[in-house]
Amino acid sequence: MKKKLSNLTVWVVLTSFIIGLAFMAATWRMNHWPSDTEVYFFDAARKIPSHTYLSGMHQGFNQERVRWLHGKEIFILSGSIMQFFMNDYETLRPFVFICIWATMLSALLIFCLLKEYWGERVALVGYGIFVTSFWPYMYIQFAKHQTLGLFLFLLAVASLYHTSK
Repeated sequence: MKKKLSNLTVWVVLTSFIIGLAFMAATWRMNHWPSDTEVYFFDAARKIPSHTYLSGMHQGFNQERVRWLHGKEIFILSGSIMQFFMNDYETLRPFVFICIWATMLSALLIFCLLKEYWGERVALVGYGIFVTSFWPYMYIQFAKHQTLGLFLFLLAVASLYHTSK
């Protein structure tokens, strides 16, 4: 038998997507330059379709930059995919949109995990703290990889929780 979603859960999902869409609209014409994303991720993501293998993203860079890129390949790959879908290879908008969606999905995962462990009221407080926090939005503005890393970490925690039930 399936659980029915509570009204609070539906409200949290709707507000997350409304916040995400509002942030996309607010940042659509924004000039995000200069950013570290331009220096480290932008060219690597743009060149991915020309490589035979994904590991080819490390070719054509000096060894210091290759060492710096390790661990950030998923962000580069997702940036390349978003560049393809948006047909935007000139701006940082695809990377910003990845950060926006990762942050909003992280907010949903935070709510869901806290709800499973401690109930809806605690989950709403945790969701509210995260959504109104300053740093996720700063990471979005500068197109940083930490937002996607947080989302993937929370997804792993949620997967582990549900496999242990």
